[in-house]
Amino acid sequence: MTAELIILHTTVADPDQARALANAMVDQGWAACAQIEPIESVYRWRGELHQDAEWRISFKTLRTHQTLLEDAVRTRHPYEVPELIWTTVESVSHAYLNWVQAQVTPVVELEHRAPPSR
Repeated sequence: MTAELIILHTTVADPDQARALANAMVDQGWAACAQIEPIESVYRWRGELHQDAEWRISFKTLRTHQTLLEDAVRTRHPYEVPELIWTTVESVSHAYLNWVQAQVTPVVELEHRAPPSR
């Protein structure tokens, strides 16, 4: 079975939250890497229209790690209703996929580890 690269996207309110979440997920081996970028979001929350600066985090991981990474991000995420959107990667270089596989902690080890706390 060939490994499959997937990406989890989420947003947080400020760069410190983004760095903390990204560092925790990569350090613990749930994701191989995380990219952080500033964005502007327009959304409706509790009946009111909002327009806010946010920070998007894109976590690169393997399909085998999907549930574990999502649970870990949800546990540590500062939002009441976090955006957790998955993207399937259609094509990826073998070298990059091999690198991702080498960076994430094997699932068998992660399953016996509690997600990082807030």
